[in-house]
Amino acid sequence: MELSLAVDLVVASESARISDGYARWELTPIWGLSLRLPHRVGAAKVGEMMFTSRVYSGADAFDKHLAHFCFPDDLFEGGLALLADDILANSWYSNQVNKCALLACEGSSLRQSHAL
Repeated sequence: MELSLAVDLVVASESARISDGYARWELTPIWGLSLRLPHRVGAAKVGEMMFTSRVYSGADAFDKHLAHFCFPDDLFEGGLALLADDILANSWYSNQVNKCALLACEGSSLRQSHAL
C-alpha cells in the first residue's frame, strides 16, 4: 500500500491484495503512508484500515479510491494495454506539464494554486 500511494496511477487486478499491515507486525509507517492515506480515502476509513490490518481485494481498493483502475484477472493485460495506449496517444509534453502542475499545487488552496 505504501508504494501505491506514491505513484500517479494504480492499476489493480480483481484478485490483487492490498493492506496496511504495519500493526500486524508491530511496525509503524515511515514512507508517508499515515500522511498520504487520509488524503486518498478520508480519515474515518484510515482508522479502520490501520487498526484492523484487513486485506482488501483489487475491487475493494478501487471502491476505496486506493486504485484508479481495476480489471478482471483474465482481462488485466488487455486493460493495461488500452490504458497505456490512451496515455501514449497524448502529448508527452502536456503530460509532463500537467504532472509538474499537480506537484506544484499539491496541498495548496485554489487561490494559492492560481498564484503559482
